[in-house]
Amino acid sequence: MTKFKAFLQANHAPLALLSTCLVAFGLLSPSLGFFQDDWHFIFYAQHGLSKLWELSAYDNRPFASWPYIAGFTVFGFHPLAWQIGVLALRWLATVAFWMVFRSLWPNHAKLAVVPALLFAVYPLYTLQPMAVTYITHWVAFLLYALSLWLMILAVRDIQRLWPLLILSVLLDGLQLFTIEYFNGIELLRPLVLWMALSAPQADPRPRLKSAALAWLPYLGVLAAFVLWRGFIFQSPAQDNNAPTVLRDLISSPISTLFYLVTAGLKDTLLIQVGAWSETLAPDLVDFSPAGLFALLVSALSFIGFYTYLKRLDLEEDAPVRPMLLLGLLGLILGPIPAWVTRQPLYDTNPLWNSRLGMAAMFGAALIIVAAVEWLARTKTQRVVIYSLLLALSVGYLIRSENNYRHAWESQVDFLNQLAWRAPSIEAGTAFVSEGEILSYMGDYPTGFAVNMVYNQPKDSTQAVTWFFPTYGDDPVAEKLLMGGTLREVKFSTRFEGDAANSLVLWYEPTVSACLHILTPLDAESRLYSDYLKQLAPKSALGRISPESNVNEEFFAQALNTPQTWCYFFEKAELAEQFGQTEQVLKLWNTAQEQGFHPSHGMEYLPFIRAYLAVGDTDKAQALTESANRLTSSQAMRQTLCRPWLEAGKTESGPGSEVKQLLKCE
Repeated sequence: MTKFKAFLQANHAPLALLSTCLVAFGLLSPSLGFFQDDWHFIFYAQHGLSKLWELSAYDNRPFASWPYIAGFTVFGFHPLAWQIGVLALRWLATVAFWMVFRSLWPNHAKLAVVPALLFAVYPLYTLQPMAVTYITHWVAFLLYALSLWLMILAVRDIQRLWPLLILSVLLDGLQLFTIEYFNGIELLRPLVLWMALSAPQADPRPRLKSAALAWLPYLGVLAAFVLWRGFIFQSPAQDNNAPTVLRDLISSPISTLFYLVTAGLKDTLLIQVGAWSETLAPDLVDFSPAGLFALLVSALSFIGFYTYLKRLDLEEDAPVRPMLLLGLLGLILGPIPAWVTRQPLYDTNPLWNSRLGMAAMFGAALIIVAAVEWLARTKTQRVVIYSLLLALSVGYLIRSENNYRHAWESQVDFLNQLAWRAPSIEAGTAFVSEGEILSYMGDYPTGFAVNMVYNQPKDSTQAVTWFFPTYGDDPVAEKLLMGGTLREVKFSTRFEGDAANSLVLWYEPTVSACLHILTPLDAESRLYSDYLKQLAPKSALGRISPESNVNEEFFAQALNTPQTWCYFFEKAELAEQFGQTEQVLKLWNTAQEQGFHPSHGMEYLPFIRAYLAVGDTDKAQALTESANRLTSSQAMRQTLCRPWLEAGKTESGPGSEVKQLLKCE
């Protein structure tokens, strides 16, 4: 017990940081999966890890692929493994920054844990669930922090100067050429070196000279990166991350400087203030089970942080000025890569813009600590403020992750149901829907995701299928209705298919749990919008084959889910398509035996039609009445009438009763 207690005391900071990361990001990890840009990395990895080099080149980051290759080698397509892996990287990066703070201010080693804690759960960055996409970012951030720490050690330890310096420069070069997100905070190094060198002397020139000389190798690496990325690198595709501002400063300096000042003011305000305002948004008061869970974790976190920091007995007389100076520069320099590519945080999709402010988070954390240490009068006041901020952030992050959890549940349901309903499709088949159908995704991420449902040719990244959202007044709609070719190009992946070879999808989990691939019969249904009814006759069901071409390996790792009611519904629609009436009836009976029931009246339809086909009008009547009770509306009643009218069973017996009940016309 004594040894264990000694271990806890010696390693309290890394353990506290680990506990914080686990609470903020680990509790919901088992319920999270893949989102948005994760899917194109998954698609390319499925074609062979070497294809990730190709993807990185088309993404204008040719050296960014090695963390992805390492990730897929270790984690495969297991969502939980990815979540744990990137959580570990975030924790290691946090520990590395704690070592930087502790090394800079050794007389305040206890206080150094506070900015590290704030950095660990800074409420700006809400993309932690997108583990595949951002593994490279966290690897690079970790490398930067380690390089910074080794640089401090090098200038303070003359005996080990060269090995520490060489390792530090190598790590710095590796992170710079891996991804450009952290090259702005490279400009912090002169200040960090100045702080790391010996105490101020009457003549600052020797210290200034030493800092400048120590910075030279890092400046050289940074200059090499800027020269290569800005003027030498030739992208094989459109370069959305080109540092166009560097050229604009020469061609139009006044307007470009005005843009930089505007972007700087808006983004620093968003990072330093706006991020924290989100922790007090109205959804903080949420008494749903998920909301109460977030509130409970937040409350318990406050108690935990308060107890830990109170017992830690933080030092007095904090180095407020150095912290504030380093923090302000970190806040300002952090978003430079976003500004030079004209992607400021304030003007970028708020769902994804927080990645652009990652590099500024540790600077923003230092500013908070400096402000609290300066303004709060007592140690207890400071501990309460820190604990409250940390607890609010933890609660906010859990609420954000809960949104991702719901999104992943919808994705898993959708992709499994697609595999059950269309186990094989002909190459060149497009899936279309009225607008987007999955949250935290998008059109091309969904396109890559539906491709992962099916086995892909290993020697080509040509897409077997693609997903096209359409809104009735766009080129996709025109081609669906009038004829034409649907094309999509994303990175080196291409899809091409005749619009006549499309399958029309309807997926509204808040209305009906089950996916429905529209058929010509749905053209008269009042359950769908006028636009979908217009598309229904265009749905090319002949592109579906009952023989499975499902990517079983991927499903086993990423999308494995127990059978639900929708399994029986999708399989019934597939069986009905191929005239297998007895199979439809068997599926109904099996579902009933296993306790599964429809979630919407529409889901009774294939079974009603099957019982009518075999002449069991009593059973068909019972199912029709159940459907009407479950979803009672004029549109549903008219939809339920159709199979009876088409079967000519409404003039006598159960059919006449159904006609009277539903007021069939």
